Amino acid sequence: MKKKLVLLLALALSLSLTGCNLVVKDKAVDMQRTVLSVNDEIVSKESFLPRYEETLARQRQFEQMLAANGITGYDMSDSEVAEQTMDTLIRRIVINQKAKEMGLTTLSEEEQKQMEEAAQSDYQTNLDTVKAQYFTGSQLPEEELEKAIKKQAVKLGITYENMAETALNSIIEDKVREEIYKDITVEDTAIQEEYDSRVHSDKTRFEQDSAAYGSDRLSGKDLYYVPAGYRLVKQVLVKFDEESQAAIDEARTAHQPFEAAVTQAQNNLDENAAAIEAAESDEKKAELEANVEALTALLENAQKEAEPTQKALDMALEKGYTAIYGKAHDIYLRAHLGTSFDKLVKEFSEDPGQPEEGYAITDNFTQFDSAFVEPAMALSAAGNVARPSKGQYGYYIVQYTGDIKEGPVNFETVKDDIHAELLKKAQDDAFTAAVQAWIDASTVEKFIDRVLE
Repeated sequence: MKKKLVLLLALALSLSLTGCNLVVKDKAVDMQRTVLSVNDEIVSKESFLPRYEETLARQRQFEQMLAANGITGYDMSDSEVAEQTMDTLIRRIVINQKAKEMGLTTLSEEEQKQMEEAAQSDYQTNLDTVKAQYFTGSQLPEEELEKAIKKQAVKLGITYENMAETALNSIIEDKVREEIYKDITVEDTAIQEEYDSRVHSDKTRFEQDSAAYGSDRLSGKDLYYVPAGYRLVKQVLVKFDEESQAAIDEARTAHQPFEAAVTQAQNNLDENAAAIEAAESDEKKAELEANVEALTALLENAQKEAEPTQKALDMALEKGYTAIYGKAHDIYLRAHLGTSFDKLVKEFSEDPGQPEEGYAITDNFTQFDSAFVEPAMALSAAGNVARPSKGQYGYYIVQYTGDIKEGPVNFETVKDDIHAELLKKAQDDAFTAAVQAWIDASTVEKFIDRVLE
């Protein structure tokens, strides 16, 4: 009986040890299991996991960044990330399969060189990022530091081989795109229709908000219609000297809280007045009217408290204007006596951002200092120059350069740009549609559960 028990225990121990070995073997086998098949091209778990883990890490970092800013609703589950990673890989595999069918996978010497240079550049950029994130302030010798950086990069899935694969895929995709693009054209009628549509859109928008034209032009947007009343203005800006500007900044900082208090008190009084106007009952109206005296007193008190800092700011500004008046007046006299205003702008202006053609402004244009807009709009004829005006940054000396003609912009000046935009869209749409059609026609099997096990 004892002998039988010993044999049973020995057998159990043997099975236990065998089971342990099977677990080890199962892990190795598991990594070779298929997680994705695209037209019989197999992707193993081992080759897929690095892509998935990198995508997952980026997604979690993205979610943390959003959460830190109070933004929610963009979380993805692990299975959703795995599927997204698979979809990206499916697209890549299908494009490469089609490229092979088209005979586009063999690289020329120039393309091979381009791939290697791109891979090396991307690899070095990633190594620099790893160094900045993990080894800032490191005291390791240069050779050891380089090895440590590369070792950490490998842990993050960053290798030259990965960069080379990405660069190769990019070149192959570009070649496939060129093949699809070659027969795509844009008809002149399509360009004209798009131009007409953009003109109509801008005209409608600027009829509702004329100032939007000036704002959009200032930000560099493409525009297709000019509303009435706009003119071009150039300026010579004579800025406060450094000492004056420092004193003005100090005085303005000291005044800001008092100015804010005045603004708030005025807003409170205005809101109460609006509420009185909208009151639906005499009782409510009387209640609100009872607040007027107290709110008015608060405003007057805030204004009184702001007087000393306002006076100090006014004095700092006046001192700053006095320091540069001679220079500003001299420039104005030169312009008045016939010196080219463009020459004066080039020689004296301290506004490096001024467009070559000047600024587009109209009456009551609030994007600019009123001290700039008002004298510029008061000039009666193109070429006239206004006397120096006291502005936010110093003295403005402005010239009325000319009117901007109301109406649609000249078709010929935008035709090529519209053609390029329409062609690019047509090409992108054609490529996207082709790739989707290839994917739809493919035999695809996904095994997401194997990725997550």
